[in-house]
Amino acid sequence: MFKVASIGNANVDITYKLSRLPEMDEIVLADSYEITTGGSASNYSYAIAKLGAKSHFIGAIGKDLLGEFFLKELKQMGVDVSMVQQVDANTGCVSILIDQTGEKRGVAWRGANLNLKPTEAWLTLKSFDLVHLAGCTPDVSNWVVQNIPVKKSFDPGSSSEKYSEKELLSTVSSCEVSYLSTRQVRLVEQKSGVAIAEFARLKQVVLIEKRGSNGVSVYSPTICFSIAPVKANVVDTTGAGDVFSACFDYIYFTEHDLVKAAKWATVAASLKVTKLGAKAGVPTYHELSEVVANFEQSVMPLPI
Repeated sequence: MFKVASIGNANVDITYKLSRLPEMDEIVLADSYEITTGGSASNYSYAIAKLGAKSHFIGAIGKDLLGEFFLKELKQMGVDVSMVQQVDANTGCVSILIDQTGEKRGVAWRGANLNLKPTEAWLTLKSFDLVHLAGCTPDVSNWVVQNIPVKKSFDPGSSSEKYSEKELLSTVSSCEVSYLSTRQVRLVEQKSGVAIAEFARLKQVVLIEKRGSNGVSVYSPTICFSIAPVKANVVDTTGAGDVFSACFDYIYFTEHDLVKAAKWATVAASLKVTKLGAKAGVPTYHELSEVVANFEQSVMPLPI
C-alpha cells in the first residue's frame, strides 16, 4: 500500500454558513455551522487516505479539548496520528464565515502549530513512499529535505510568508512536486533567472501553478499544460486545494500519469467545494473514477 506522511498544521475549524457576511460592528445570525478538523496537512492526509493510501499525519496540538477532538476525528477517518506532538500551547483554531455565494472571511490562531519540531521518530519516514510538506515552517521543511531521502511534495500555503526567496527556491528545487501561487511562481523565475517551464526541466521537478478561478497550470520536464476549473455549485472552498494536491500526488506517484493526475485532481476539488467543511465531499478513488468521465471535455489539457 502507498505509504504517505503529511506534515504541517493541525487546526480545528469552526465554519459558519450565513446569508451574508456581516458589516462592521454587526452580528449576523448563522444559518448553520460545523466544527471539524482542519489545517492543510490534515485535510491532505484525510483526502489521500480516502483515495487508498496508508496515511500518516504529523503536526502539533495542545493538551486541551480541541486537541483531543482533533486526534479522535482523524483516527476515526483512518489516519495514523501516532507521531502527532502534544505541546504546552493551545491547539490551532480557525473561524470561517461563508455566505451564500461561497465568499468567505476567516481568522486563524496558529497556537501549537508554531511548536512543531522534528524528532528522532521522524527518521522512520525513510521507509515511506512520499512525504508531503503543507504549511510547514522553513526549519521543518529543510530538516525533511536534508534527512529524509524519499519523494516529497511541497505546498507552502499559509506559511509562505515565513520563507525567504532563497528558502522557497531551495525547497521547490528539492521536492518532486510543488504547489505554488502565481506570485510564488514569479518569485522562482526571478530568483532562478529562467522561465518556470525551463526551471522545471532543469531541476527535473513538477510545478503546479494555482491560478484560482483560472484553474491550474502544470510545468514538468516533458510537458506543460493548463486545465480550467470545473463549474460547480460552490458551498465552501475550504480545503479544495488540499484535495487537489492529495489526488494529484496519489495518481502521479502511483500511476505515473501526469495528465490523468491533473484531470482527476481538478474533478476531485470540484466535488469537495459542493459541501460545507474542509473534509466534506472528498471522494474515494472508486467514486472519482465513476464521475470523472462526465467531466472529460471540461478538463481537457491545453498546451501552454
